[in-house]
Amino acid sequence: MNLTRHIHRVLDACDDFLAKLPGGPGGSHQAEDLRQVGLDLVIRSMAVMCSADGHLDDDEIETSVGIYQSQTGYELSRDQIRMTVSTVSLESDLFWHDLKIKGHMLPAQVCREIFNASRAVAYADKVLHPAESVMLERLEDALGLDRVAAS
Repeated sequence: MNLTRHIHRVLDACDDFLAKLPGGPGGSHQAEDLRQVGLDLVIRSMAVMCSADGHLDDDEIETSVGIYQSQTGYELSRDQIRMTVSTVSLESDLFWHDLKIKGHMLPAQVCREIFNASRAVAYADKVLHPAESVMLERLEDALGLDRVAAS
């Protein structure tokens, strides 16, 4: 499975949104901020999905390592991924608050792509665990996607 395309979709959705703004993306500070927020949220959301079922699978670790390296140019070890996943704990009020606040700063398409990337991580081991299903619902709500779909 190649999840880097999901990360690229998040960043492309950010760029598409910025291109429609007056003045376009043009390397502005706003463009970097939006892309950084999108990248940060997608990586943290995927980390939450990696640990949702209580078992961090090798497929999920390899996917996370590959995505991080392709997007930042830096290598992470598997142990660093495990540490990142443990710091973004499922019950972290800070993560969920941050996701909700920053998610509402992003266009709906960017939020949808963040959700799609998280869903792809949930299916990386070919099984959707009930806890992963609950986490996907919570991500959808925090990103405001349930309100977008209802509109």
